[in-house]
Amino acid sequence: MLKSLGRSARRRWQAFTLIELLVVIAIIGVLVGLLLPAVQKVREAANRMSCQNNLKQMGLALHNMHDAIGYLPSAGAADGKPFNGGPFFPWGEGTNWSIYILPYVEQGNVFSKLTFYGDSGWTDNQTQTAPGGYSSSALNNVTLINSVGLKLYRCPSDPKPNTIRNDSNVRDASGNETIQVNRNSYVAIAGAVNNIDGSGQFKESRNTDGSGWTQGGWGITAWGGVICPDNQNIKLSSMSDGTSNTMLLSEQSAQLIGIQGGNIVNDQYSVTSTGGGLFRGHSNGRVSATDPTVRPPTRDMDERGQTYTTIRYPDQPEARPRREPLAVST
Repeated sequence: MLKSLGRSARRRWQAFTLIELLVVIAIIGVLVGLLLPAVQKVREAANRMSCQNNLKQMGLALHNMHDAIGYLPSAGAADGKPFNGGPFFPWGEGTNWSIYILPYVEQGNVFSKLTFYGDSGWTDNQTQTAPGGYSSSALNNVTLINSVGLKLYRCPSDPKPNTIRNDSNVRDASGNETIQVNRNSYVAIAGAVNNIDGSGQFKESRNTDGSGWTQGGWGITAWGGVICPDNQNIKLSSMSDGTSNTMLLSEQSAQLIGIQGGNIVNDQYSVTSTGGGLFRGHSNGRVSATDPTVRPPTRDMDERGQTYTTIRYPDQPEARPRREPLAVST
């Protein structure tokens, strides 16, 4: 009889009561609540380190390119001399700094397969050909990068998708830009607008004046920085403020909110410098049909900077995002 009662008691205490179960669940919930922020901080710290490493690699690539050719790459320019040898189709747009530095970020095998025949960044006719077997660079380049991918240009914390429509006017039979390319998380800093300090001490004339065909609709574009549009052949020795005080590149994960025709524009293409795919650059064109030299920037040039940006607003700590952008100096 006593043995039977002992076995019955052991069986009775093998289960949890409802109150005990709720207490255990509550404790687990508290522990998860305490650990989750710590895990998120560790993950974000790892992402930040990865992002900083990307910028470091790009900064070293810019230095190495400068040592190799004697000047820094253009932020974005038409295909032409001194950047490319030709031949060149008469219509199209060139590409940008992130493509020019590929040989210096261990992507020489990719760069060697790209072509620059006048429409490396954007084409008005992807089926165009020229004597000698030359065909659209945009079609070649977009197709190649779609199959390769370039992780260096992606910040792990960038909330936008890793790929984006090519925006180089390379389309399928239905007329859609279905071939996608990497979305760049980084932009070159081409300069700043005049009187950015609001006190009149900062004076800058190297700004567009709104007389170009976009009529100022894309804001002011500057070329007084270091990684600047078109043909300037800027050298490190020209930095009067010193290389340690000069910004070259920055992360750009956020975007502006614009107003167009009374409507708010906040899509991932229209109001960010990285919305034009990987290859879009800037084109102030070549000198003439007979002179393939890339023109220098002018106040009436096309303002649509792609993969580079202009500092247009003064530093306002109260308006900063919670996550500060990263930047690399020389």
